[in-house]
Amino acid sequence: MLRTVKKLLHDKRGMSGLIVFAILLPFLGAFVIAVAQTTIISVGQSVVNNAAFEGARIGALKNSTTEAKNAANNLGRNVLGNWDSRATVKATKSNNIITVTVEYKVPIYSYFNSLNMNIPKKVQSSSSQRVESSP
Repeated sequence: MLRTVKKLLHDKRGMSGLIVFAILLPFLGAFVIAVAQTTIISVGQSVVNNAAFEGARIGALKNSTTEAKNAANNLGRNVLGNWDSRATVKATKSNNIITVTVEYKVPIYSYFNSLNMNIPKKVQSSSSQRVESSP
């Protein structure tokens, strides 16, 4: 057993591949983190868009800004676990138009904060629906 270990330690075949891998590993790690961060931002934006639309739709249907906020918050909570601590939902009504604005603070990996990169720290969406009376 000891002889096999010594033999493996002195064998230089395949070392160039290991060296290339060791050099490329930090770049590969940074790429994986960048893809994950992009995915987090994209999912956040998609949820915010859907929450704003759903809130405005329910608000117009029930003619209530409170119901609009509740609908937007419920959709966000069902998809993103940290919705309550990171999201802000506003609903307004003007001239029979309910507008819901949703803002979500996206979690950012500390790797990107240390590089001072211009990464969006929040995503925002707004949606409006007209309140129509039933016949």
